[in-house]
Amino acid sequence: MSASKHFRDVFTKKHLYLIYLSDIRYRGAPGIDRINQGSFFKHHAEYIDIVLRKAHTGSYQFSSYQEKLISKGQNKPPRLISIPTFRDKLTLKALFEVLKLTFGSSSTFLHKTVDEIVSEIESKDYNAYLKLDVKEFYPSINHRILLDEIRKKIRKREILSLIENAISRATILKPGKGIKKTVRKGVPQGLSISNVLANIYMAPIDEEYSIANNYKYFRYVDDILILCQIEDIKRIKRTIINDLGKLDLEVHPENGENPKTDWGIIGEGGEEFNYLGYCFSHKKVSVKKESIDRLRESIIRHLTSFKYSNTCYKEEQLKWCLNLRITGCVLNDTKYGWLIYFSQINDINLLYSLDQFVIKQMGRFGVKHLTVKRFVRAYYEIRKNISNTKYIPNFDKTSNLQKCETIERVFGIDTKGMKNDDIEFQFKKRIFKFVKELEKDLAKHS
Repeated sequence: MSASKHFRDVFTKKHLYLIYLSDIRYRGAPGIDRINQGSFFKHHAEYIDIVLRKAHTGSYQFSSYQEKLISKGQNKPPRLISIPTFRDKLTLKALFEVLKLTFGSSSTFLHKTVDEIVSEIESKDYNAYLKLDVKEFYPSINHRILLDEIRKKIRKREILSLIENAISRATILKPGKGIKKTVRKGVPQGLSISNVLANIYMAPIDEEYSIANNYKYFRYVDDILILCQIEDIKRIKRTIINDLGKLDLEVHPENGENPKTDWGIIGEGGEEFNYLGYCFSHKKVSVKKESIDRLRESIIRHLTSFKYSNTCYKEEQLKWCLNLRITGCVLNDTKYGWLIYFSQINDINLLYSLDQFVIKQMGRFGVKHLTVKRFVRAYYEIRKNISNTKYIPNFDKTSNLQKCETIERVFGIDTKGMKNDDIEFQFKKRIFKFVKELEKDLAKHS
C-alpha cells in the first residue's frame, strides 16, 4: 500500500480523534504555547479540524519546540528533549503512523535482540565483541540525506512537507524575538517520529551489515554491537566508521573509564560487556550496575516521599506505587517497567537481592507491615504467563468499578456522581503520570 493511501487513512477526523484519546489527552507537558491538557480538550475538535485542513493542503506549520533538559548523571551533559505543543503532538503521532505503515517497524524488538545475542554467545561461533556508540546521533542527522532516503518510498508533497517542517523547528527555552526558528541539521529528540526517522536514516548501514556471514551485527538506535572473530575487529571497525562517516556520523573514541566504543573477548574466560543496559558474560545475563542503582534510587524516592507526605491515603499510595515499580504494567497494548524491560536476564540471584532490598528499606521507613509484590514472582509471571497473569496490572482490562476503587482508595478522590468520561480521565491521567515515572528508570541504556 502506498504512502499516499496511508496518509489518507490516517489523516481523517475520526482517526485523529482516536489518536487524541489514546495518546494525547491524558499525558504530556505543555509546549511553547503553554496550552495545557484542559485547555486543549475544550477546543480539541477545532484543533483536529485545523490539523486536517492544513495537513491535506501542505500548509501545516509546526511551532518551535519547548526545551527540556534531562539529567544523565554526575559529570555528564544533560540530554536536550524537545516538547511539542499539544496540536503538534497530535500531528506528529499521525505522521508517525504514516511512516511506520510505509517503512515498517525497522527497529528490532528489544527482547528478540537480547535473545539473539545470548544465542550467538552460546554458539561459540565468535570470540570477540565490538561496541560502537554514535556521537551526538540525533543532532548529527543530515536533513538532505534523510529526506533523500525517505523519498525512495514517499513522493507525496504533503507528507514530505510535514516531515521537513517538523525536523526544521528549533528547540527553544521561551518565545522571544531574534531566536532562530529553523534548523538545518539534526532531528529533535522526544518527538514521536524521532526513532522512526533515525531508523530510516540508518537503513543503508543496517542493510549492508546485516547480511554479512562472518560476523553478527546488532543496532538499537545509536548503539551498535558486532560479534566477530578478534582478528577481524580492526577491519570491521575501520569499515563501519568509514560508512558512518558518509552519513555525517562519528563514533565515540576508545578512551575514558566507561568508553562507549569498546571491544573485548567473549566466551569462556572472556569478560563481561554491557549492551542496552544488559550485562552479558559467558553464561550469565544480568543488568548493568547503573541500571540497578537507578531502580533502587527510585524505590527509596517513593519511600522518602511517603515519609514526608501528609495525606491520609499515603500507605495505600505507597503500596500501589511500589507494586507498580516492581511488576510494571500494561497500558494501551504496551508493556512498561524495569523488570519487563530486563525480563531476558537469567540472574535470579539479582531478583532475590532486590526483594531483600525492598524489605530492608521498608523496615527503615517504618512500613514493614505492608505486603508488597516480589520481583522473583513478577519475573516468572512475565516470562511464563504475561497474557493471563493478574499479578502484572493490565490497565486496558480494568473495569469501571475497579477504576473507581483505585481512584478512591489510592488517590482519595470521591467518584460519587462522576460520569464515566470523568472517571476515565481521572484514572488514566494518573496512570500515564506513573508510566512516565517508570520510563525514567529506563533512561537511555548503553
